[in-house]
Amino acid sequence: MLRTRTAWLLFGLLTAVFGVLLLWPVLTVVSGGFFVNGRFTVRYLAGVFRNPIYAEGLANSLRLALGATGLATALAVPLAWLAHAFAFRGQRALTALLLVPMVLPPFVGAIGVMQMLGPYGALNALLGCGPVDWLGRARMAGVVLLQALAFYPIIYLNVAAALANIDPALDEAAQNLGAGAWTRFRRITLPLVMPGLFAGCTLVFIAAFTE
Repeated sequence: MLRTRTAWLLFGLLTAVFGVLLLWPVLTVVSGGFFVNGRFTVRYLAGVFRNPIYAEGLANSLRLALGATGLATALAVPLAWLAHAFAFRGQRALTALLLVPMVLPPFVGAIGVMQMLGPYGALNALLGCGPVDWLGRARMAGVVLLQALAFYPIIYLNVAAALANIDPALDEAAQNLGAGAWTRFRRITLPLVMPGLFAGCTLVFIAAFTE
């Protein structure tokens, strides 16, 4: 009983200390943006949206974050499901390769994409066409692609962990009751995976937006 009380006391103390260290700077920044000479104002916040440069930057960041999150989800979810549903040789090595973008510096990933989609990249060599700058033509779409390739492992790990925690008996019971593959995925797998998917998408959205 004494150990439990001491553990809770220590936990509460550490939570309070870290709460102050984390929340105090945030509250200081927020109060500086909304309070002038002790009076509440939204003038500075409104000025951000009135300035066309800031407004365009926010809009581009939002489009980039949404696009990167959507594309990263489209890449990560099928890969996580395949890794969960099938066992094959080299599965661990493939999983390690899928997670490489998490440890690579951003400029290394950009160089790799340039080698594939640049004017003298692999895609032009494969198609046999001239020096077409696919990334330059794509503009925003090219940046979305780079961000998605850099951040999809975050969603992959969250979805893979959620899939690993699903009880196989649920799928087997549904199959015995005559449920098809799509029905089992829609009624069992997807609802159980949604918390992990939401967490991964949230992290990717924040990372892409702040980039």
